[in-house]
Amino acid sequence: SVTGEVPGSTADELVQLQTAVQRNPEDVDARMALARAALARQDMMTVYDQTRAVLEKSPGHARALSYQALVRLAMGQADVAEQMLRRALEKEPDLLEGYIHLSLVHLRQGRLDVAQADIEEAARRHPAQAPRLRSLWAEMRAQADSSPEGGAPGAEDPHAGLPEPGGRGAIG
Repeated sequence: SVTGEVPGSTADELVQLQTAVQRNPEDVDARMALARAALARQDMMTVYDQTRAVLEKSPGHARALSYQALVRLAMGQADVAEQMLRRALEKEPDLLEGYIHLSLVHLRQGRLDVAQADIEEAARRHPAQAPRLRSLWAEMRAQADSSPEGGAPGAEDPHAGLPEPGGRGAIG
């Protein structure tokens, strides 16, 4: 939108997330919630800052690695992004976001078959999400076909409509 707001994410919610991090900078969950909201808004600098702080405290944090990988992909560092995502999925093999983000990396690299296989692996591990994942794949593919860069990560929120680990609604 013109205001930069994402459906389901208001400016008040963002302020609340920022306040929670300021009140308790050691709260990894608060930082990850803020990183998720920033990713939905395509605010890659905030995603970078929050995931960096989490990774300093917990170097193998799978979701932080996964989000940081999208920052690296946006910076044109697809190989680094892929390595980070592989580390995240080694640590947490059922990380739904990890497969979605890895698919974005492979799509950006022009490795369509591998990108689709990433989505299919996510669908296999999360059968309840299979229809949404396949729909997301179709959207990602269509965007890649129409984009000169091969489909930028975050052009739409790849987490929209998928459940968040821990049952809090959207992935985050």
